[in-house]
Amino acid sequence: AALANNAKAEAGEAAAEAAKSADEAGRHAADADKAATAAETSAAQAKQSAITARNAAAAADRDADAAEDSAAQAEFSAQYARDSAARARDHSDAARASALAAGKDADDANRLAGQAWAQAKEELEKEIAEEIRKNKEEHEKQQAAQKKKENRKNQQCVRLIPHGHTYEPCDEADARHERTREHFTIAADFARTYLFANTEKCIKDPTFGDCALALTEIIPAGKLRLLTKIDDAIDTSMNAKTLERVVDCVKKNTMKRSKQPGTRLVWSSDGLAYITFDHYRSFYQIPNWK
Repeated sequence: AALANNAKAEAGEAAAEAAKSADEAGRHAADADKAATAAETSAAQAKQSAITARNAAAAADRDADAAEDSAAQAEFSAQYARDSAARARDHSDAARASALAAGKDADDANRLAGQAWAQAKEELEKEIAEEIRKNKEEHEKQQAAQKKKENRKNQQCVRLIPHGHTYEPCDEADARHERTREHFTIAADFARTYLFANTEKCIKDPTFGDCALALTEIIPAGKLRLLTKIDDAIDTSMNAKTLERVVDCVKKNTMKRSKQPGTRLVWSSDGLAYITFDHYRSFYQIPNWK
């Protein structure tokens, strides 16, 4: 009985401790819930603050651009007005001098000078308005180009070669593609000398394989070459009929496979022929790249 009483007492104590722990856990849970709520509120406030800051920065940027535009426009207008006023005075002085030289009295000379000034003023006001419009238009174009360039820096482009999709800043990709295009350009005189050295075979047997082989003989494997207009590259000693057959031979077989694995010729809408290779295909997939 004593043991049972002791066990009962211990159980009571354990129950009391458990209840106490439960109360503490409840308080901790309530505190955690409050902390989570506070954290959510802080996060929402931080997000709103970030949005407000971004909006303020954008507004400040717009205001700065507008102020810069206004200052530049005002300076241009003032300078042009000063120049125009000087020109108008020159017209007026010339009219007065001409009148005096013609034997007219000072009053007549001044009247003619005033008329010349008024006429010059009217013409110059029109000219000023047009120059201001042109200046504003050019400034806006430059600003748009600069903003586009800045935005391009913040964009990521997919690099298709080497194999695998990697990302890089678009402005760096643009610069590399421009260097590639310049490096792989064949001059017209080079094309005239070598490109159509083997065209008779193409004319007699107008298959794309023969045409492509005639072209790729002078292009190292793995290179992308931009050729000048084919009809400009052909030797002028060719007669018109031969020239027409050569051009038709190439045009009719656009984008077909050649007998040399991996090569193809692309005849674009701008009248340029492109020799390319499968593992360099991404070059002519780039938008607006020729």
